[in-house]
Amino acid sequence: RILIKRGEIAPFYWADGNLPELVCARPNEDGFKWSGGFDLCTLGMLPLRLRLLDSVNDNSILSSLRVNVEIQPGTGGIGTMISLRDEDPSGEGSLFRIENHSPFQVYYSQDGILANPTSSERDFSKSCDVINPGGRTSYSLDVPWRQGKYEDRSPASHQDLLLVRCALAPLGTREGAESTKVICFDRVGEVIRLSPSKLSTTLGSFVAAELLGVRVLGLVATDGPTRVLRFILMQKEVTPSSVIGNAMRETIYPVPSFISTESSSIPQDEQSRHERVLTAASETSRLLNTGRILNESAATREAFFGIGGCKSSGQYEQRKCSYGVGDEFSCKLVFSGFIFSIIDSSPSELAVLSLHDIEAFASWNTLGKDYAKTKLTVGWIQLDNHCPNAPYPVAFSPSRGKNFDGNDIHGKPFSLKIPFLEVQVDVAPRHRTGIRVLSAAVIMRNLSIFLDLAFIMRVQRFLLGVQDNLIGAIGGTDWNFIDSQEVWEHPDIEGLIRQKIARGKDIGMKTIFIQRLSIMPCSVRLSVAPVRTLTKYQEQFEGK
Repeated sequence: RILIKRGEIAPFYWADGNLPELVCARPNEDGFKWSGGFDLCTLGMLPLRLRLLDSVNDNSILSSLRVNVEIQPGTGGIGTMISLRDEDPSGEGSLFRIENHSPFQVYYSQDGILANPTSSERDFSKSCDVINPGGRTSYSLDVPWRQGKYEDRSPASHQDLLLVRCALAPLGTREGAESTKVICFDRVGEVIRLSPSKLSTTLGSFVAAELLGVRVLGLVATDGPTRVLRFILMQKEVTPSSVIGNAMRETIYPVPSFISTESSSIPQDEQSRHERVLTAASETSRLLNTGRILNESAATREAFFGIGGCKSSGQYEQRKCSYGVGDEFSCKLVFSGFIFSIIDSSPSELAVLSLHDIEAFASWNTLGKDYAKTKLTVGWIQLDNHCPNAPYPVAFSPSRGKNFDGNDIHGKPFSLKIPFLEVQVDVAPRHRTGIRVLSAAVIMRNLSIFLDLAFIMRVQRFLLGVQDNLIGAIGGTDWNFIDSQEVWEHPDIEGLIRQKIARGKDIGMKTIFIQRLSIMPCSVRLSVAPVRTLTKYQEQFEGK
């Protein structure tokens, strides 16, 4: 065991190579169980569920721990660094969150965990977690690593571990088994539909039949870096098959032995659950009769975007509104073109750079509540070589087709049907945790480059002269850059790494993530002129 205090860093070594190479964690407080073992070879972030011991009565206190496994810098790719951080129990800024916007309680558990305990106790609440109406909670894994069922089967994949079983009753009861559906947190847009009419044992046949046209829709969406599973009521058309199926379900007898049966002595917790189900059914019936339950299309839209009935309420909404809305700004610049003439110290015109059809657009919010978008478009870029007797008069330009005559269909020179260069950067709205996600794309069309030795030498001399002038302008000494050499000391890489690691709790916890970086391919045509002897006219500029 290793005890790591807040902000500390400690090395970790395997104590026994014969044991499975898995790591468990728990807070250094009394009453907590060890978390499930996770694999250090799996890079990335992983949420661990931390539970209390069975002897602790308050089992409703659930907390999660975010684990970030990454390659340690300076180890040649063989060292691993583990960062641990608590997550908000309400799911604010957590990796995964569950929100219940329906009047029914939703019971959930990680798929693959025993849901039907065989003990004589009728306490089925310990086999799963429950989220009350209007509640929200973080979701994490009780089993973050699971071996395959057979000898030749690989361990469970990330998608398998993120499967969640959801129901409208405890998973160990008959109603829970009949209403259970499985959904994956890894697939955005996936939906499940839980049927309240299958709670007929609690509601009775008449009330269950009245709720045949109601479903509790569960949909996986995103809230910044957080993956969210939202539940909301939806209305469904009642078909004859659903009526017949609900009636046949009442005739099933006997109940299988692994599912709970009704008894005259109902525990206090079970009686409380029955009262909540009846209250939820009454509220649902009232909403159905008044036409306030959305159809599937509208309910899916609200659940996906977190609007309407899926908006944050209570303290979460107050916290969100306390920051204000912010001001919206946008700016658009359009230029027909720019021409830059490059003149050396002779003075002689070295080259001419021309940019045509330039557009720049930017929009942002002062508080980061909306997407910040930036886009730059350049229709044409061309660099003309003005060296005397240059073999290629154009040094850089977009590639021209075989039938290109220098004009487009409108007779406009230096233009293409599509822009030559497009650069776009989008930054997602700032999450309440301060995390931002950006996407970038660069699109460049085919281009042609023409070079010759005289042009390269003149450009090199021009750049060195500019550097010399800059150093002289800031008070430095004159340098002869062609023949000069400077010695640079070797940096202390290990010291820099230790200094970075010693910062403590923010190790590995980034605030900006790149969601997508797209660079479209293009073809480059490179032409280099053969070396030729300088003419007398060129010697006057280039020297012997």
